[in-house]
Amino acid sequence: MFQKSSGFIKILILIVITVVILTILNIDIRSFVHTDLFQSNLGFAKDAILTLVIFIRDLWLEYGAEPTLYVWNNFLIPLIEKGISLVKK
Repeated sequence: MFQKSSGFIKILILIVITVVILTILNIDIRSFVHTDLFQSNLGFAKDAILTLVIFIRDLWLEYGAEPTLYVWNNFLIPLIEKGISLVKK
């Protein structure tokens, strides 16, 4: 549990340090984010990530879900049930 929260704190500290460095270098983050080039690149990245997520979802639904459910229902569930029955004895 401590590991997860420390990672979050490290990210926050990294963001604060980055903002301080950009401030020292006199770089206005707001004006940079609102440029047409940045908005175009951001839109491209969003579209690329969305396309990748849809591809992975379709790949899972087409090829991954059925074998996984077969293994789950025919091997893992009986194994879990057998383990539970042994623990109950």
